[in-house]
Amino acid sequence: MRKGGEVFLRPKHPLQRRYEALRAYLVEGLSPREIQRRFGYSPASIHVLAVRFRKEGVALYFRDFVRRGPHDRPVVRPLREEILELRLQGLSGRDIAERLTARGRPISHPTVWLVLKEEGIGRLPRRTRAQREAPL
Repeated sequence: MRKGGEVFLRPKHPLQRRYEALRAYLVEGLSPREIQRRFGYSPASIHVLAVRFRKEGVALYFRDFVRRGPHDRPVVRPLREEILELRLQGLSGRDIAERLTARGRPISHPTVWLVLKEEGIGRLPRRTRAQREAPL
């Protein structure tokens, strides 16, 4: 074996480990027991992986083919106008998230920042602790 080859025999990344186990099972013809010894998959698991692979193909193993999740955030859509309205009042992303959550409309401040960024609205100037804690 050449230097670096051990990566293929003892893969650390879960997707690579799954790929190597399936390759050993389907191409090399190793038994499910040998797959279990080498990669840690139970015989039943390797059978399930093989069936799934035959059905879905290589998309499970190569990042270029993995479908990305939806780009639309349905939770945000109804809150977008409220977020923008609160920003016009001079509230920060964290303040907006806290205000909306207190109103029973839970949202995280990173999500608020995404909405503001999509609208082309930048960050507020850095405030001191006293300014942040002062009521509006």
